[in-house]
Amino acid sequence: MISTVLAGPVLETVLTVGGPLLVILFYLEGLLVGKLVQPPAIFVAYVAIALPSRVLLVGVSLACVVAWTLGQWTLYWSFNDQSPDYFGLRERFPILRELPERAERQIGQQRLTFVEDLFAHYGAPAICFLTMVPGVRGVTAVPAGLSTYPREKFLAATLVGNTVFVGLLVGIAYGLLDVVGFIW
Repeated sequence: MISTVLAGPVLETVLTVGGPLLVILFYLEGLLVGKLVQPPAIFVAYVAIALPSRVLLVGVSLACVVAWTLGQWTLYWSFNDQSPDYFGLRERFPILRELPERAERQIGQQRLTFVEDLFAHYGAPAICFLTMVPGVRGVTAVPAGLSTYPREKFLAATLVGNTVFVGLLVGIAYGLLDVVGFIW
């Protein structure tokens, strides 16, 4: 009885707060390497539990893709010395100047070498692919920024990879629902 009474307000809260929270988490996912929270898992849970309408799901998915891409672009931008300093952000927010050192410590030499090698050989296709691989997703911004890879190509490749990855997450969420429905 209590669970039935609470289900409505809890679901409404998840639908109201879940989308914006996911967008923030996905921006941070793109910006930071070595996370404590895994936004992809939270995204799958959000879709599976809240069952948002198609319009809401598309909106949240697109917002997460854009946020993730912007987070990765921020990391790329902090590693690329030739990137313009928009609005004096590096001066206003000293943490942006510290991002490269923090990210390099978090990544570890083995993962960084792996990503750098793939990036050096394949460029944009490597960015698309690696953006979908857990464990190295956010690392592509580092060699791309250090090598002064063209910003537009980096953004396009990251956007494509993030879009495919979020599409896979939606598929996983609905597949999970099918499995639960089959078991129940």
